[in-house]
Amino acid sequence: MAMDDQLNEEPTDLRATVGDNGDGPIDWGRLSSDWSSAPSMADLPRAARIDQVARAQAIAVIAHRGQVDKLGVDYIHHPAAVASRFDPLTESLECCAAWLHDVVEDTGVTTEELALAGVHPEVIEVVALLTRRDGQGDEYYDAIAHSPAARAVKLSDLFHNTNPERVAQLPAETRAKLRDKYEHAFELLGARWPEAGEYASGPHFEYGNPNVYNGVADVVDTRGEVADSETFAPRKTRNTLIDEHGRLVSIDGINAIDADEIFVFGANGRGKHGSGSARAAFDSFGAEWGVADGPTGQSYAIDTMSGEATMKAAIERFLGYAAVNPGSVFLVTAIGTGIAGYSHAQVAQYFAGAEANVALPQEFWAALPAVPVAVPATTPTPRAGREPVAAPAPAPTTGPSPVPPATAVLRSARTLGPAVGRRTHGKQSPATIPAQWLDRAAGAMVGMAIGDALGSQYEFGPSHPDDFAPEFGIGAFGHGIGEWTDDTSMALPILEAIARGDSLRDEAVLGWIVGEWDAWAKTAKDVGTQTRQVLQRLGGVHTEAAARAAAKANHDSTGRSAGNGSLMRTAPVALAYLADGREKRLVEAAARVAQLTHWEPSNIEACALWCLFIRQAIRTGDFDPWEQREFIIDPDRGLDGATLVDMGLHGHPRDYRADNGWVVRAFQAAHVAIRGASNFREAIHRAIQGGGDTDTVAAIAGALAGAKWGVSGIPLSWQRKVHGWPGYNANDLARLAILAVRRGESDAQGWPAGDSVLNPHFRHTAPVRHPDDDGVWLGSQSALPMLPSTVSAVVSLGRLGTNEVPAGIESIRIWLIDKPDQNLSLDVTLADAADVIAELRAEGKEVFVHCAEARSRTSAVAALYAVRHLGVPLDKAWRALDGRRGGVLPYYDPAHFLQEAVARIIAQGKE
Repeated sequence: MAMDDQLNEEPTDLRATVGDNGDGPIDWGRLSSDWSSAPSMADLPRAARIDQVARAQAIAVIAHRGQVDKLGVDYIHHPAAVASRFDPLTESLECCAAWLHDVVEDTGVTTEELALAGVHPEVIEVVALLTRRDGQGDEYYDAIAHSPAARAVKLSDLFHNTNPERVAQLPAETRAKLRDKYEHAFELLGARWPEAGEYASGPHFEYGNPNVYNGVADVVDTRGEVADSETFAPRKTRNTLIDEHGRLVSIDGINAIDADEIFVFGANGRGKHGSGSARAAFDSFGAEWGVADGPTGQSYAIDTMSGEATMKAAIERFLGYAAVNPGSVFLVTAIGTGIAGYSHAQVAQYFAGAEANVALPQEFWAALPAVPVAVPATTPTPRAGREPVAAPAPAPTTGPSPVPPATAVLRSARTLGPAVGRRTHGKQSPATIPAQWLDRAAGAMVGMAIGDALGSQYEFGPSHPDDFAPEFGIGAFGHGIGEWTDDTSMALPILEAIARGDSLRDEAVLGWIVGEWDAWAKTAKDVGTQTRQVLQRLGGVHTEAAARAAAKANHDSTGRSAGNGSLMRTAPVALAYLADGREKRLVEAAARVAQLTHWEPSNIEACALWCLFIRQAIRTGDFDPWEQREFIIDPDRGLDGATLVDMGLHGHPRDYRADNGWVVRAFQAAHVAIRGASNFREAIHRAIQGGGDTDTVAAIAGALAGAKWGVSGIPLSWQRKVHGWPGYNANDLARLAILAVRRGESDAQGWPAGDSVLNPHFRHTAPVRHPDDDGVWLGSQSALPMLPSTVSAVVSLGRLGTNEVPAGIESIRIWLIDKPDQNLSLDVTLADAADVIAELRAEGKEVFVHCAEARSRTSAVAALYAVRHLGVPLDKAWRALDGRRGGVLPYYDPAHFLQEAVARIIAQGKE
């Protein structure tokens, strides 16, 4: 932490300030490295350790530029002093973390940007521990004490902050406060206060003037300055030659490679490997469809079709990857010189300084200076590192070979488009996202829509008894069966903004949301009175300031503005602030979104508190009202939350029917609906049984109930029905929710936003009939383009791209993970999957059921369906599917935990 925890400067944005060295902005792609298969810091070769320390120092200098400590000294001298206590070669992890220990906390740099800049993940982990989050107390030191590296850096930090020469320059009152603070810190870390003589010994590693490290060259060019003992001789393979200068040359026309060779090819930005070297990589060397950058199988993709800057950055990442995988030989093809249109010289320049295990085409070497390769007298054993794994040989198929699916027509033509604002919500989202969090986040959005649509026909009606089970019907304002109302429609622009990566604390983004509301309201079947009045006051001006002014003016003219229209749409806000310590940012964002239309403080209180509930439920599976209330207490604005929480703990939603169009009553009704429920279905039933403003109370309750029990806990029969403006269905809501949590980014396979996430190396099972029901087909994901013409519904048991299910076919997607302990409620999910197949069959539909390979999940669901709905004995159901014993699935291999769950469900059904 900075000395006395105070800096007078605003946090700096690393990306915005690095271009001050006269050479233009730093190329962040050139800074980055792929550490996905790197060894630990301790096992890195000397060259890589030097590179890491240089990167850390350069980043620290740039990030802290312009900052000073309490004494007015350039702040960079503090991390330099902290780092000076560590040997950059033997203690490189601690040295790097020391340089960066205040960067995340005191500047605009995030851990994600450190990763982008090529900082080793172990360093980032230590830096994260050293970064104090809002509200942290002694637990901050407890976490550090359990990490030897973090503890060592923190003690060095404390050592410098308590140096008598430095502290003596501070006022006496400040010195006394710091003494108490730092004594406590030393105690929590199990260390004593340093003796005076220890300070006198001073740093033992000098770095000189840190302000000279202002250029990117200091970061990326260290590879060419390492000691000769770290170089190694080029190693000839079946696909390489060594030229007269001792350089490794890749041959033309490579059609087979050895186990230690990696095929390097040029890819387009979407990873569609349809021709040339890319096609060869896809057909023969394990390249994955949809992956345009990085290693897959025995290949490495470099994007050459998205501009020269992108290609240059990708080559730099590749060179870093090759440097930490010395046991492999990388066969670079003539990338970028085909349809990309670059000359050999244009591309070759970016390979200058490549390690000796990188084989370049002869044309590339001809464009580079002929510098002989340094070869040590004795070639050392290849350095430690995980060698790339060869892709498995394609398995025999029972049908046509898998092919990338044809693009189908999207349900909605609406696209998210580019980011609107200047800032993104990336730093508010966690770097690592458990699968359970994504399940619950999707549940929040789908749950909101289901509560809204199910409650719409009962709006303004009476209360109902406990045995009343609501059904989908025509809404009070003419909404169709399963169609959501204004509650969900107004939430969608908020969700879309987050799914793009936009920040809800950016006024440009909030202005865009207002504009979307205004456009929607012109044709909407129902718009809340207060919302409509505010939108009419805008006069076509769509800015945050205009909306706030209109909301306040409307409040001033009517004397009230506490309708539940702000609370009904607030759920997506929580998805943008799931990272540790982001509760206060969430409260601010929820307040700003609420006051775009509803001015009274009770709206802020209710929206912020409900978002905090959703956030905690997504992260933990439950929520503590009193614990979350602490984050909203604000005497200056009259926020307390006690009435909301206390009254919402007791009774039934019927008790809150009177005036549940008021935000306070709607909050309390939704709260008790969930408090008295044991599952999602029961929570929604209770919300609607309360009567009154049923669609809104159920929408509010549905968001929190979905966050608590996950989308896997929402009945599929309900999910099938929901739809609404702007042409979305439940699958779209789940996709947007996952994108929101992932900061607008899909994963390496393109999920969830990509057209296809098909892995062509998965085993292929063509559609086969279920042994006990001719109207049910079973197969692999790769069989989706070749479905029988009679199939009208697809039940997917795993991840899917947006366009893999052919147009015109109903797509039901089930959150089922083929790993133990990764499903929120495995038995509920499996039973629901079997039941929805039976529901579809009862409607006369033929159904295709699939997972990735028709091996484990498909087997389990098919067997359970046979027993649960067709009366087949369990052992017979398994046997009829087992391809090893004459069954229909050639790769039948249900996971043991799935077999146990199927048996458990059947046993429970007999009790």
